[in-house]
Amino acid sequence: MTKASPSLAFLCIQSLKLQLLQSEDPIPDLYELPSELLDGVVAHLPALALQNFQSHMPFHCWGDYESGDDCLINGRKRARNDVLGSSWKVLFKLRWPEFIDHVESPADWQQLYWEKHLQKCLRLLNVLCVAETSELLRTSKLQHLVLRWIRSEKHVEHLCKLLIQSRDTLTSLEFIHCKLSSNSISAICASLHENGIYTTGMQRFCIKTSSIELDPLAAPPAFVSFLMSVRTLHSLHFCDSNLDRHITRMVFSTLLDSSSNLSSLDLSENNISGWLSTFCWRSVVGSPSSGKSLRSLCKLNLRGNELNKYDAENLAHALFLMPGLESLNLSGNPIKDSGIRSLISYFKKNLNSCLADLDLENCELSSCGVIEFLDTLSMLEKPLKFLSVADNALGSEVAEAIVNAFTFSVESINISGIGLGPLGFLALGRKLEKGSKKLLSINISKNRGGLETARFLSKLIPLAPRLISVDASYNLMPPESLLMLCDSLRTAKGDLKRLDMTGNSCINQAAEHSTLLCEFQHNGEPIFVLPSSFASHVPYDDDP
Repeated sequence: MTKASPSLAFLCIQSLKLQLLQSEDPIPDLYELPSELLDGVVAHLPALALQNFQSHMPFHCWGDYESGDDCLINGRKRARNDVLGSSWKVLFKLRWPEFIDHVESPADWQQLYWEKHLQKCLRLLNVLCVAETSELLRTSKLQHLVLRWIRSEKHVEHLCKLLIQSRDTLTSLEFIHCKLSSNSISAICASLHENGIYTTGMQRFCIKTSSIELDPLAAPPAFVSFLMSVRTLHSLHFCDSNLDRHITRMVFSTLLDSSSNLSSLDLSENNISGWLSTFCWRSVVGSPSSGKSLRSLCKLNLRGNELNKYDAENLAHALFLMPGLESLNLSGNPIKDSGIRSLISYFKKNLNSCLADLDLENCELSSCGVIEFLDTLSMLEKPLKFLSVADNALGSEVAEAIVNAFTFSVESINISGIGLGPLGFLALGRKLEKGSKKLLSINISKNRGGLETARFLSKLIPLAPRLISVDASYNLMPPESLLMLCDSLRTAKGDLKRLDMTGNSCINQAAEHSTLLCEFQHNGEPIFVLPSSFASHVPYDDDP
């Protein structure tokens, strides 16, 4: 478990890299460092940090650092190697290896990098949605376009010109903090096709933290046509976009009969309770031509949509239209035990479900409902890989069912804030007998387990050889917990990368703990994440 300590040079380079990334101001005396160390810094910088390094370089240093591959000036070679040019070339090659052989040398790799970056992804504020912008980008081959604060139809008018000239290459379109009227959405979607045929290779269409004004009974034909016809569309997001159940029902109905190969649908943070209530599932499921796009759906995010037990019941029927679904997020919805029993019914009828990730955080579940659900999961032919039942008031009664879940099937489990307490961790430890060969990560934070938390982890770590991440923060653990965990790590044969101990008020980064940070490391980084010393005296209180 003990890893080699990082060198002083490595730590210095990491520190300088972070400063260059986080600050736009010059770093005092940076350019006065010895050339060997400074060259090492340059060679390890990402693009933004390298740009900042170059922008703030004093004039007298340019004789040593010249951008571009042409090191021969007036027949004389520069005194130093072209470190900057080589670094930009490496960054270019790492990001776009398929284009490296097509670049003629000598080349200004810094300029080529940012030109290619601009072609790949452009972010525009509303004030930049003007006629001049589309003219400046007339020859650009945009692939990703992010728009912020688009609020008026005048903005949309200029945006549409840019979309028209980029529709052959554009693959991702994202709107953030925008207000889109029915006319605006119609104009945007109409700009993405020509003569009634969608020629775009659009793969991702996203509207989040925005306002959509649509009449579900008279949706813009261009919008409906876009959802129906873009076969390349893989990801559709309407996150926190002021959707109601009527608009959502219209979108969902359209997708049922669309020809796209949709893999990700995000409808989170909207108030859409009742959106599935009018569907006749028997006729829909019985039709072989229905739900063509939803058959390819892999990820469905319904977080924070005010869904109740009736919505969960309807959703359980709808899941049969999504046989390839791998990830379902229902967190933040008050479905309660009645809702989870609808999911139990679905799993019992579909034991070969492809679902791998399930998030039931903060769904107002009880221990009875969760125990029944966890027992059902053990029957599945393909076990879940990730499960979260965090922030549900479950108590210590669920300990045995939780241990069974991550012992035999679940690879990552989140049981944060479920009210285990010392008795819950004691019960977890007692039930943990066979170990867990599959467990990769576990979140047991905010459970107020005290010393029993450390005792449980000390027993779990040696019995879970694949375990790489543990979040044990905010559990009121006393100082002896740290020494107990260190003893467990020394005897374990696993490869734990991170053990979060923040928020445990009796553990701080005092001098006696400094040696632990050096002894237990992974790839030069400490395994233990300890509280900051200035906050160590502040008790944690998770009461509202």
